Order: sequence, then structure tokens, then C-alpha cells
Amino acid sequence: MSNPFVESVLKEIIHPGVEQLMNTRFFTELRAGKLSMKRIQGFAVQHYLSNHVINKGLAFSMVRNANNQAIYEQFTELFTEEQSHPGLMRRFGLATGLTDADFDNGIMIFECVAHTGAIVRGMLVGALYVTGTAGSLTSDLVHLAGNNVAVLLVLGSLASFILGTGLPGTAAYIFLAIMMAPVLIQQGLNPLAVHLFLLYWANLADVTPPTAVSVVAASAVANSPIMRTMWEATRVAAIKYVEPFMFVIAPARILQTDNPVEFLSIFVTALIGIALVGYAMQGYLPWVGCLRSSKTLWAMQGVLILGGFCIAYPDALITAIGVAVSAPIYGFLWFARKRNWDTFVIDMPAMFVAPALPTPVARPG
Repeated sequence: MSNPFVESVLKEIIHPGVEQLMNTRFFTELRAGKLSMKRIQGFAVQHYLSNHVINKGLAFSMVRNANNQAIYEQFTELFTEEQSHPGLMRRFGLATGLTDADFDNGIMIFECVAHTGAIVRGMLVGALYVTGTAGSLTSDLVHLAGNNVAVLLVLGSLASFILGTGLPGTAAYIFLAIMMAPVLIQQGLNPLAVHLFLLYWANLADVTPPTAVSVVAASAVANSPIMRTMWEATRVAAIKYVEPFMFVIAPARILQTDNPVEFLSIFVTALIGIALVGYAMQGYLPWVGCLRSSKTLWAMQGVLILGGFCIAYPDALITAIGVAVSAPIYGFLWFARKRNWDTFVIDMPAMFVAPALPTPVARPG
């Protein structure tokens, strides 16, 4: 006899998960016969650590539920089944050329990172509860904002960002969804927009100093200075610090409307405004080229950035002001490019141009 719940889990969770796993780069390369030995070794270490984590979690669950015989026996059965998996992965890795030191070092690094993360999380959450701030955070922010929704949103974004620097984005969001979201929703804001606002700001710490975990990984790949890369990421992501406020002000931006015309108008203006801000931040404009580095051009870039924010703002009057401010400057720079006025526009910087190949030398004879 079929169980509807089991069938639902298989259909909606298990089967899509297996399909997604089979479509990962590892299994795709494995089926194509292009899997390198280095990736096989990485697979062995990764799954060894994963099984190690699972066993630790099961052992902790056994201890925690020792007073409940049924649950304790269930975790014991799972632990017994999983206990041999790390050994199998270790033997598999040794067969591919790894050494015991590789697995031991992997465990040490993993435990160091895990313990550091747990300490930081404990310090932040513990400080909130020990000082009593956790219980009074909402009332304190409302008091500081003075029932001003705009100020309350700014304070909520700062709280989300600060928590996101030390906590995983999901953990910071869950904390603020309990403590902060109800207050913002009571101010008449769209519930989905409020939750996305808090989630968005909790994850912005990944591209903002001093933590910027994503940037640290990217700088290692690019072999670039960490702090310089962090500030560059902050500059490139400038629009991201404003966008959450936009969809709180206009929920139609996140499809919270039944009017397709309203959504399309907001979507188009947001797309144009965000693109203009991004291009102006980089000093490169489509159909114009790269802008020279001078005080005059910096001022023009500043006006274009401000105009882009105005265009993206979900208000017809402010959008029109943004277009009126940006269009003349953009048109002038386009005209300068057509006239080859090097005072304003230059060719593509050398770092973006592929170096010329050396001329082949004819061999004698």
C-alpha cells in the first residue's frame, strides 16, 4: 500500500536532489570520461569530511536523546550504518594517491573553521541575550526611529548587516525575521518585501569589508590583494545597497501586484537605472567607451550615478528627473565619442586588450 507522504517526499525532494547531483560537474565529467585524478582526490577528501560531520551530528543526537529510548535507538542505528563510511572514503583516497596526512590535515582545518564559526556565532548571539539586547532590540530600534518607517528600514538594514558579518546569512535572517519583521509589517509594508529586505541585507556582508567571505575566495582565485578586491566589490555592488529599499517601497518590483503594466514599467525603469549606475561606477558606457580620469569626468559620472538611482526609484516624477539629468550628459559623451574628443573618451584600456602576438620569424632554408 503506497504512502502519500513518502511518495510526495520522493517526488519533490529525493528525485530532484538526485537529478541535480547527477548533473554536477563531477558526475558530468565522470560520464564523459574527462575526470582528472585531482578532482577524484578532492571528491574523496570532501566526502570523507562530510561523513565525519554526519557521524559527529548523529553522536551528538544520541547523547541528547538518551532519555528517549525510541529516538535514541533510531540515531544509534543510523550511526552504526554511517560509521564505516569515513573509512571507506579514506581507503578510496589512499588508492588514488593521497596519504593519511592529507585526510588528517583536512580534519584539522575543518574543525578549526567549524570551532571558529561556532565561537563567533556564540559570541554574537550570547552577547545579545546576556546583555538583554535580544529582547529589547525591536523596541530600541522603534524608539530610535520615532515611528518613522524610512529610519526604521535603515536601522533594520544596519542590524541585518552587522549580524551578517559574524553569522551565516540564514541564521541572521531567522533571528531578524522573528525580532524585526513583525514590526516592519505592522508599519504597513508588504510581508514578502520585508522578509526579502532582511535576507538581502544579512547576505550583503559577503561582498562588503571587513568580512566579505565571497571576495576572499575570489581574490585567492584571481591572485589579487584582498582588501583592494573587497573595496572593488563594494564599488561594483553599489546598487545592491539601495535595491532592497526599492522593493520595499514598491512591492510590484517583486511581483507583488496584479497589474502587469505596473510591473513592466517598474521593471524597465529599474533595469535601465541599475545598468546606468553599474556602468557609471566602472567608468565605461555602452556606445561611448571608457571615460578619462579627470575631475570633470568624475563629476559627470557622479551625476550619471545619481540619475541612475533616480531612474530606478519607483516614482514617475523622480524617474523623469533622473532621465532629464542623465540624458544630456550621456548624449554629450556619445557625441564626444563620435567626434573623437580624447579629452573625454579614450579607447579601451590596455589591460582589457589582448596582447599582440609576436611576428613569426622565418627559419632559414
